[in-house]
Amino acid sequence: MDLDINSFLVVGLISISVFFLLYVLLSKTIGLESSSESRDPEKVIKGKKNNTIPSAALKRRKALRDAMDKIELSHKEKVGNTKSLSSLISYSGIPFSKEHFYIFSFVIGLVFGIISLALFSSFFVSLCICLSSALVFPRVLLQYLIKKRTAKFLNEFPNALDIIVRSVRSGLPVSDAISIIVGQSSDPVRSEFRRVVEAQHLGLSVSESVARMIRYMPLQEVSFFSTVISVQAQSGGNLSEALSNLSGILRERKKMKGKVQALAMEAKASAWIIGSLPFCVSLLVHLTSPGYMDILFLDPRGHIILGIAAFLMVLGAVVMRTMINFDM
Repeated sequence: MDLDINSFLVVGLISISVFFLLYVLLSKTIGLESSSESRDPEKVIKGKKNNTIPSAALKRRKALRDAMDKIELSHKEKVGNTKSLSSLISYSGIPFSKEHFYIFSFVIGLVFGIISLALFSSFFVSLCICLSSALVFPRVLLQYLIKKRTAKFLNEFPNALDIIVRSVRSGLPVSDAISIIVGQSSDPVRSEFRRVVEAQHLGLSVSESVARMIRYMPLQEVSFFSTVISVQAQSGGNLSEALSNLSGILRERKKMKGKVQALAMEAKASAWIIGSLPFCVSLLVHLTSPGYMDILFLDPRGHIILGIAAFLMVLGAVVMRTMINFDM
């Protein structure tokens, strides 16, 4: 039965809509995953009110807990909407504004639309490809840049903490230690701590300046560092020991991530092999039987089949990526 152009348009639009829905639901989102449970004061103090614990210790514990609650609330307010486009652009570190990103997306969609129009000679196919590439490709590229930048930051961040620890133990203030990091570290650690130094020049305290880092690098590690600095500023304590412990924890987390990635390499290799099989088989069929698959590219029904196949390939890739991607 012949399919008219309306049926083709409906199938194409439905495929694109389902693709974007699955992309939103299954793709990895960039943001700070700090869903910490609220602390119950009754659970903390329960069983502790006896003669063996001095009242001064209870007061100090309560003050520390209140300070932690205020810091957690302050961090949530500073993070805000980590999924907005402006936030994602700032996380990637590229000198782009929202307007530049929209222009880039338009150019990408236009280029892919022209190429698809030349290949398929179908306005509706090229329109679908144009919209899909304009909406998906720039976002995927942006997430790749964010992932690459955060990986570089986490690789250098423990060394920056060690600089602060050594500086504090030698008698230098934290502000001077941060200035040393700006002079000795590489990007993106240097650029993030430079923002801290600039904020101090504007009159903010060290704890307030460090708390602003989470706006540009929304990671759990940065949140831990900001919490340590804020608690030390409000309640006192041994800052060098706390940061030394934090540095050790971050290095252990890095080792654990490396082990998990090594264990997942087999699954990733299988996913790459499965994903490349259709393309390899199509190439072999074209080489052994030239013209056998031309109907897929010349007939409108073949275009529909190719569109459905491409959608299923993308769906399978997203599902496999979700299955083998371990967040820690």
